[in-house]
This record gives sequence, C-alpha cells and structure tokens, in this order.
Amino acid sequence: MWLRYSNLSFKPSSRWVTLGIRHRIDRGEVTGELPNMLNRIPEIYGEEVAASNSVATSVIEPFLTLKFSISILAIVFLLFLPFINLMQNIAQQVTKLSIFNPDNRTYPKARL
Repeated sequence: MWLRYSNLSFKPSSRWVTLGIRHRIDRGEVTGELPNMLNRIPEIYGEEVAASNSVATSVIEPFLTLKFSISILAIVFLLFLPFINLMQNIAQQVTKLSIFNPDNRTYPKARL
C-alpha cells in the first residue's frame, strides 16, 4: 500500500524516511518551498545524530573509564608481583639465619 503526498509516493514501511521528514516534504510541496525543505533535511538528521552520539558517549564513557582503570591496575600489580615474591624469598632466607632467628637463643660470640 502506498501513501500519497501530493506528487510524491512513499512506502509506509520505509525505515529511511521518518514520519517527520514525510510531513516536511508534504509541507514543502503545499507551500512551494520543497527545495528549501529538502536542503534542511540533512541538517535535521545531523542534529539528531549529534544528539544520539552525545547521549551514547555520556553512557559509555564511565564504563570505558572503569575498564581501563582496572586494566592498568592489573598491569601494575602483575609488574610488581615478581618483586613481591623476591622480597618474600629474601625475608625467608634472612629469618633462617641464626643471628636473626628469635627462637635461637644462642648468639654468636663477638670476636675481638
């Protein structure tokens, strides 16, 4: 089924031409300003796209910030993990020495 707007015909299921654009074309045909109306349609679509992008950006941006923060935190942790293990191994070796072992009550004699 075709809808008739003066001299132009549109399919009602057209997903590219919105109802607002159809009304503007109809008004342009009625008033005789069709070229001006057709020139303003890209501006209208541009404004709608800019508004949609603004909303999408404001919704997605916090999630991306959180994701990158967690990624950087994981990288820093993985970089310092070998140093933490190394310090733990050194601490175990130091506590095994009899000088620093608090359970060992015998202290070495000082040399004079």
